[in-house]
Amino acid sequence: MTEIAEGAMATVGAPSEPAKMESDFTPRKVKIAAGILIGQTFGTSILPYSALTLLLFPLTMEFGWDAQQFSWSVPFLFACGGLSVWIIGRTSDKVGVRPVLLVGTTAVGLITLAMSFQTASLWQFYILYALLGIFGSSGLAYSKIVASTFTQHRGKAMAFLTAESNFARAGIMLVVNWLLLVYGWRDMYVVFAVTILACVPVLFVTLEEPGEREQSGRRATLCSVVLLGYGTILAFCLLSFVNKTEVLGSACYYIGSMAPGSCVPRWIYYLVWFLAVGLLLAGAMMLVRTKLGRKTETTFQDVTSQPVLAPTGPSVKIQLEGMTVREAVRSTSFWLMLLAVFIGLFVFNGLLPHLIPALVRKGFDQTTVVEIQSATLVVSVVGALVGGWMTDRFQTAKIAVPFSLLTALGSVFILVVTPTFGGATLLAVSFAFSAFSFNAMFPMGMYFPTRFFGLASFAEIVGVMFTFTNLFAGLSAPLFGFIFDRMHSYDLVFEIVIVLQLIAALCWYLMPPYRYAKNIGQMPVTVTEATAEEQVLVAGA
Repeated sequence: MTEIAEGAMATVGAPSEPAKMESDFTPRKVKIAAGILIGQTFGTSILPYSALTLLLFPLTMEFGWDAQQFSWSVPFLFACGGLSVWIIGRTSDKVGVRPVLLVGTTAVGLITLAMSFQTASLWQFYILYALLGIFGSSGLAYSKIVASTFTQHRGKAMAFLTAESNFARAGIMLVVNWLLLVYGWRDMYVVFAVTILACVPVLFVTLEEPGEREQSGRRATLCSVVLLGYGTILAFCLLSFVNKTEVLGSACYYIGSMAPGSCVPRWIYYLVWFLAVGLLLAGAMMLVRTKLGRKTETTFQDVTSQPVLAPTGPSVKIQLEGMTVREAVRSTSFWLMLLAVFIGLFVFNGLLPHLIPALVRKGFDQTTVVEIQSATLVVSVVGALVGGWMTDRFQTAKIAVPFSLLTALGSVFILVVTPTFGGATLLAVSFAFSAFSFNAMFPMGMYFPTRFFGLASFAEIVGVMFTFTNLFAGLSAPLFGFIFDRMHSYDLVFEIVIVLQLIAALCWYLMPPYRYAKNIGQMPVTVTEATAEEQVLVAGA
């Protein structure tokens, strides 16, 4: 089969000589990585979704729901996300990842804001999480950007982004716990909404379409206009819809016609103003810099002794190679991967709202459990980095087998641990095993499709997989809730989890060899960029 790197070179350079390829450490790619980090951490549905772990008790107590009724928000989220992810993946491949991410992030922010107005209506709760699933699926586009941008260290790049997300997840749990105790769950949703919406201009400025390099001057002007417009709209909303009054001698900021007793924390109000002013200043500086004609110098790594350069022009575009969806679903690797991924999501989504309550029922203190869970951050980061390094180092999908077995062992420890048997120490070990193995497999789950199915229809193929998994993986939360309501114990839940994790290990063991090259999707260096590199080298000499 023709290697993707060779196919890409043939489309932009001389067919008889290799092209000079762009390094994974250029300023352009660092900028893209920064945008992905910010977007994945603060601009996706991870904020409102992660809060579900700690919302079971406050929402059921306030509105009179039981655990099973509360848990049905998870299948609504994943079922609607599953129905939309195929369309979102296809749109990302055909239209572009940037429009998908910008629209999706904006919608997620507005939906999160609407969650702060939750009433006792279960259908309102379900509909909001259904909408969150639909627009939250736009995060799939990040995977295609990472897979097509970092071609020489793809596994490590996915691991690095996963490790950074682990920092965020650990911090999110602490922030959620603090916001719930200090301000309540309504203000928590307001904070999350502002954070998500603040990511939209950042994504617009930093992200680029896979396989394309756009003209910098035109893009900079457009980015500056977006920053100025976004900052202006944000300032207008603060001036028009946020009111101030005095409550017990202190300033109280409230939105619209909300009761003065429903005060927005003062630091949030000032933070939003700081964000609005920052966007206006950043947009103005970028516009001035563009008009003055300043250019950012970039350097690229020379990977050949006699490179062939791509032609100059307003943009560079390569043809991404890969299977179609029809070809992918006919392969054994697709179904084995689908089953393994489904099991992982089924277990994760099922335990998310029930893990902490299960441990609290064993006699552990909730704050202690959250602190131990957050303390496994370092282990999670190490696991992600180890998994990413192994995907680049070992050319087989069977490397996921030992991590699946380690996850099962962690579940065994959670099943047997109590405050008197093993105590906090064994609980920490079980969390560490699960965190290490799960986060090691996370970058693998996104890396493997690039090697089995290519990049041409990457988002759509992954979207098809998620359509199957999300439609049914969300049922695990109410199933686990049903088991607990009937048996008043979570023991059977953890026994089911252990068996499923062993089946996932078997699926990874049966995976066939890779189909596509390791460096699939490499971009060539343009003549203009090579000239800039030579000028930098001469100046340095």
